[in-house]
Amino acid sequence: MALIIVGLAAFAVVMVLGPSAAVPRIDSAGPMFWLNARPDPGLVIALERLGALAGALGTITGLVAVNGGWRPSPWLLTGLGVIAVLVFVFLPPAGSTDVLNYASYGRIASLGHSPYVMTPQQLLDSGDPVGQLTPAAWRAAPTIYGPVATAAQWAAAEIGGGSMARIVFWIRLGKALAFLGTGAALIKLAGPAGGSGGSHPLHPPPTTRASTDQVGQLRVGLIWTASPLMLFWLVGSGHVDVFIAFFTACALIALRRTGVIAGILAGLFVGAAIAVKLTYAIVAAGLAWPVRRSAATILAGACAVVAVVGTSYLWPGATNTAALSRRLSAGARFIFYLPHALAARPTLLTALILAATVAIAVLLIRGLPPESADCPVPGVRLALALAIASLVVLPVQTPWYDALIFVLLALTPASGLDYLLVARCLLLTELVLPGAAPDTGALGSVSGAVSHVGIFVLLAMLVIESWRGSWRAPVPRASVGAGLVGTL
Repeated sequence: MALIIVGLAAFAVVMVLGPSAAVPRIDSAGPMFWLNARPDPGLVIALERLGALAGALGTITGLVAVNGGWRPSPWLLTGLGVIAVLVFVFLPPAGSTDVLNYASYGRIASLGHSPYVMTPQQLLDSGDPVGQLTPAAWRAAPTIYGPVATAAQWAAAEIGGGSMARIVFWIRLGKALAFLGTGAALIKLAGPAGGSGGSHPLHPPPTTRASTDQVGQLRVGLIWTASPLMLFWLVGSGHVDVFIAFFTACALIALRRTGVIAGILAGLFVGAAIAVKLTYAIVAAGLAWPVRRSAATILAGACAVVAVVGTSYLWPGATNTAALSRRLSAGARFIFYLPHALAARPTLLTALILAATVAIAVLLIRGLPPESADCPVPGVRLALALAIASLVVLPVQTPWYDALIFVLLALTPASGLDYLLVARCLLLTELVLPGAAPDTGALGSVSGAVSHVGIFVLLAMLVIESWRGSWRAPVPRASVGAGLVGTL
């Protein structure tokens, strides 16, 4: 608990200090507060690293404690997470400039133009005050996000008007509500209302259910609601991936039942997630597994997905995927080295990524813990395997993408995979710090190189241990500390 609080406090201090190497410059309109202290870049980078390391260790040691018998009230972690959300949303964004890009795309849409065609540079050239504060990195690129994400950005811009700060506030408030909604949905799934009311053969008898519920809710608190890394990237930084996590959790709630109504509801949520990021379609396929024996549910869900995706993508059409391909081939910061000849051929690159995703997903299914009384949502294993596999093979990886992993990981039994994935998110965090300006210091270069190598080491561990089936075995209490040290 102390580590989690230290991590959250360090991130909050970075934000409250105002514009810096970690906090992008915005206008002073709106309800957000900061000191404009002009801190030294080294200070804010050190605070970010402290927050990330303390937060990751807090999550891991909390999971170790739960595995060893720690049973506090789950509302302790939930309350801590709610407090952090309320603090973060009234501070300026930090760790990334993406939310300013969201604001620019929303502003373009609110002015009656298409952000899939018009670029932030054109908005800047028009003299628009929001365009003046658009980060330089992606000014020449139209949006790559789906129509649901763009609609949310448009709504924030309609409310915020010509102020970057007000638009950013409304965008991040929407993300904060989605984060809390995801936490509430996960608690419902992990608690007494989760599953199918005890009728499913995988659900334990009432005499053991209460203990299982508490463990599941504590995992939700540690992995999601009070996770400093998730709170920082999804609320503090305001990344759009929190919408995908929210729609995923809602779809899982709908799939606790079978039938046409359940299928339609789940399909609507899945379609909305795909309309945030088209790549979510890979993971969406895994959500059909829990209801595979109900043809009515699957058919109704598929029709709802097609209706939502088909209707929403009528606006951007092919320009959405074209923009995504152009951004990828334009030289984004790759985790893996890609020859230009490969990066410039999106079709071939996509085929290779899909093949690698399938291969790693098959290994993960072999290695993930089997469904048992400890799993509050039967069938979530396949979706988790696809989520992990689809993200670890991407040429471009960021810590906020992992929201899709953690929303599913929170609903699975404890295993050593918990520690590996938290450590991976920590290393990805180190790679993108400080966020608003490059880290040109010698320590930053060394830390970045070590983190980059660490990503490959963890990927190798993921493949090897999945092949060995190591994640299937319960985490031995006596060996957790040694495993934690080895993973980090």
